[in-house]
Amino acid sequence: MLNNLTLVGRLTREPEFYQKDKDATPVVNYSLAFNQGFKADGSEDTGFIDAKSFGKLAETINKWLSKGDKVAVSARIAQRKFQRKDGSNASVIELIVDGVEFIDVLKAGNEDVEEPNVEELPFEPKEEVKLPEKPVAKPTRRSR
Repeated sequence: MLNNLTLVGRLTREPEFYQKDKDATPVVNYSLAFNQGFKADGSEDTGFIDAKSFGKLAETINKWLSKGDKVAVSARIAQRKFQRKDGSNASVIELIVDGVEFIDVLKAGNEDVEEPNVEELPFEPKEEVKLPEKPVAKPTRRSR
């Protein structure tokens, strides 16, 4: 079964980054608000979902994203089961995000960081490919 989605939303809280020790995989937890259509009265219906990322992506999210930033995420839905302190079983649905595209982002304290200007990146065309001078023969059909 396929479990992949793309969602556009805004972070509803600051990312919570943790790493158990220097050799452990970095993890970041955050929450997204997204538009899920309209209510009967015509107002927008907003949904909320928790999200989690790992590794280098977790470090990037922690460094560059903050509450209110708008992102597009590529993720899969996961159900996490756990036991509450009172001993009862519970579960949550969350996104495991493996890709993020920044749409409207301004990290507090990093306003002076200059982002790369893609218009200034050099363009070097690849070597020209020469086509054969005479036409390639069409395949012939074999008789049975």
